[in-house]
Amino acid sequence: MKTGQKVGSKAGNNREKKPRGPGKKFKPNDPVTGERDERINRNGANRKFADLRAMTLAVLHEELELKKGEAVIGKMPFVENIIRQWLLSGDFSKQNRAIEIGYGKVPDELHHTYDEDEFIRRHINKFTDGELQRIQAGENGLDILLSKLETQLAENKKK
Repeated sequence: MKTGQKVGSKAGNNREKKPRGPGKKFKPNDPVTGERDERINRNGANRKFADLRAMTLAVLHEELELKKGEAVIGKMPFVENIIRQWLLSGDFSKQNRAIEIGYGKVPDELHHTYDEDEFIRRHINKFTDGELQRIQAGENGLDILLSKLETQLAENKKK
């Protein structure tokens, strides 16, 4: 490639731009008749996806005939059939998803607060006098408790 040479296609440069008119203006909503301009996508959602969602919901609410041999023994919506299949399947992820749909999703995060002074007040009887003096000197109460637990675990392993 030569230096200074432009890169890319030149096909778009050969086209003539089509003259466009001012276009049709949006009409305001009429509160009396409730008439609206259909060209305005007011909720910002993809129209094709909205159509797909509407069609899917319509299919999911259609009745499914339950048959035993040739005899029809009952009807249930497709969506109910799918949920029942998920719950009866051996696949944990399907069962979990069905329960989350019914009862809500379990939060992934655990938020907690810790107040060291409150913790020490509630569990003061578990500390020795020497440990309480270390806490008074400024050492972290959790560190002291952790070392105490490690000592107890080591003693339990020896037994």
